[in-house]
Amino acid sequence: MDQAIFNLNMSVEATSLYLMLDDMLSRGDTPSFEACELKWTTSCEKLEAAMHELAARGVIDRAEDGTLLIKESQHWKPLETK
Repeated sequence: MDQAIFNLNMSVEATSLYLMLDDMLSRGDTPSFEACELKWTTSCEKLEAAMHELAARGVIDRAEDGTLLIKESQHWKPLETK
């Protein structure tokens, strides 16, 4: 797990999803939306929002087969301020 995730000031759901994905990868499981949905304890809408937030910040990407990939932290984007 890359501790830099906590410096991105993302939602609790997005951070929780990152931790779930990291755990799946460390166990050798294949992280996918469906696999996350089985473990997710709140609504599917919140899961989708968390995935969108992680993707928008460059933390995750989706492979052609649907597998979710955690990108290296140098690719992560800080929160844009207006």
